[in-house]
Amino acid sequence: MGPLFSAAIAVIVFTVVVVATFAVFCLFCLPGKAFTYALAFAFGAALGVGLAAVLAIPIIGIGKTLNSTSAVVAYLGSLCVTGFVCGSFSVRLVSSVLTRHSSRPSTAAELKR
Repeated sequence: MGPLFSAAIAVIVFTVVVVATFAVFCLFCLPGKAFTYALAFAFGAALGVGLAAVLAIPIIGIGKTLNSTSAVVAYLGSLCVTGFVCGSFSVRLVSSVLTRHSSRPSTAAELKR
C-alpha cells in the first residue's frame, strides 16, 4: 500500500467528514453557512489530526511499538479527540469572522454620505 492509496483514503475520509458535518449544521443554520462551517470543521480537524500524529510519534511510537491494543486505542483516541477539538475551534473562528464581517456597515452606505 503506497502513498497513493493513503492519499485516496484521506480524500475519502475528508469527504465523509464534510458531508456528515454539513448534514448536522443544516439542522441549525442555512445551507450556505452550513457548508462553510462544514469545510471549516473538516480543515480544522485535518490540521488537528496531523498535528496530533506528529506529536504522538515520539510519545507513543509508530510501527512495531503499536503492537498492543491499548496503545492503538490511545493513539487513535488522541487523534480523534484532537481532530474534534481543532475542528470545533475552527468553526468558532469562522463563525466569529463571518459575524464580524456581516455586522460592518456596507461600503455603499458609506459612499452615500
